[in-house]
Amino acid sequence: MAGKGIRRRENRPPFVHTKEIAILFGFFYFAFVNPVIPAQNLRVIGVPAVRVYIFPMESGTPEEQEYFMEAMEMEFAGATYQVVDTIEDSDYNVRLAVSREGGSASSFNITLFDTKSGREVVSVGRDYREVAEMEDWNLFLITQAMANLPIVRIPPGAELLAVPEGGASMSTAYKPGFYLGLRAGGHLNTFTFQTSGDYEPGLRLAFSGEGAVLAEFRIARLLSLQAEAIFIYNAFEAGKKTQNGVQVIHSTDTFWHLSLMFPLLIKVPVEVGRFTLSPFAGGYYTMALGPMNRVDEDGGTYSYNMDLPFGISLGIDMGLVLGPGEIFVGLRFDQDLGITTAEGRNGPQYSRNRIGLSLGYEFLLGKKRR
Repeated sequence: MAGKGIRRRENRPPFVHTKEIAILFGFFYFAFVNPVIPAQNLRVIGVPAVRVYIFPMESGTPEEQEYFMEAMEMEFAGATYQVVDTIEDSDYNVRLAVSREGGSASSFNITLFDTKSGREVVSVGRDYREVAEMEDWNLFLITQAMANLPIVRIPPGAELLAVPEGGASMSTAYKPGFYLGLRAGGHLNTFTFQTSGDYEPGLRLAFSGEGAVLAEFRIARLLSLQAEAIFIYNAFEAGKKTQNGVQVIHSTDTFWHLSLMFPLLIKVPVEVGRFTLSPFAGGYYTMALGPMNRVDEDGGTYSYNMDLPFGISLGIDMGLVLGPGEIFVGLRFDQDLGITTAEGRNGPQYSRNRIGLSLGYEFLLGKKRR
């Protein structure tokens, strides 16, 4: 917003601190844009155990009870199931029984139950005349019974190569579309002042707060565009030197003003399970909202303008799927490309960059996030 009496200084330093930007861009690229891509073949390093509880036998002779209890515990363990000591610790439980319907033949039965529901899964059995005959049938009966479970058994310590379908990553299905969101946060600002009227050159630090609305369009995997409207409250101090006769007086003036920033960002959303890492880069346009205000006993306002109201942004958003969208934390660096000049009263003149954190939430329009 230009006004009357704009003063431009031809001997000011360059708009952009080239060395700082180059360093930040290099860090940004190697840390976020060029990550190590995980291998497509993934090693399976752990298999959940299926826990089985064997009830003590109540039928058969003491010799049969001792034999079958020891044999079944050994065979279940050998078949890669975990035999536990209490039914409360089990996924499934087993009841063993010996019956005789006359003659010299006996029948050995295994009945398998689902511990959680109490439902009987299956009952299998085998006739025998001598207990020794069961040496060849114990494991077969276990295999026959456990084949009815809705599980896939993988022996502990097995190493498998899991290749994602179609060569894609192991993350959950990607969700393209439009996202809307809000975020708020704070920035640490660095003001580099030039000699202007009574104001001295130098470097000053200050904090600012902001709130933003955002719209993100995820075009494809690893590519999205994001536009924002950011409301910013800026406050800073400027060193001042005045002459009172032969005496030089140093003082500090405090200023505040409001502005709107409109960034347009290119993002690279990388989904890792429920997490999303989105490095980004882009540019922004800054618009003043009202005058610059000086805080002192007399008060006072300054009209002001930026001779080039544009800047660049670099950063990363780190999101976590929550409900229909994502909650995210953002780290961002902004660099103004122009010099801000306060009009009238020989006001301050400065360039600015800022780094800050924000917390936000965005949701996917029209569909669930996962």
